[in-house]
Amino acid sequence: MYAGRTYPIVIEEQNGYFVTYVPALDFASTHARTREEVLERTRELILGFLETAKKEGTEVAPPVLCTDIAHVTVDPP
Repeated sequence: MYAGRTYPIVIEEQNGYFVTYVPALDFASTHARTREEVLERTRELILGFLETAKKEGTEVAPPVLCTDIAHVTVDPP
């Protein structure tokens, strides 16, 4: 049902941790101390999300082809 899907993710470094977000899956998120570990946890997160959706009979939209990051500069009040 979900074979071979590739999900774009956002990776940030925050306070000594790597944090990932999966925009296509309601911004599901995880974190770890290393990039390798956070990518493995993200794979597990995605699989868990898809398995839960399947058990609950919830459709999951296919991932978008590209996630873009833009930077916006603001002057705080």
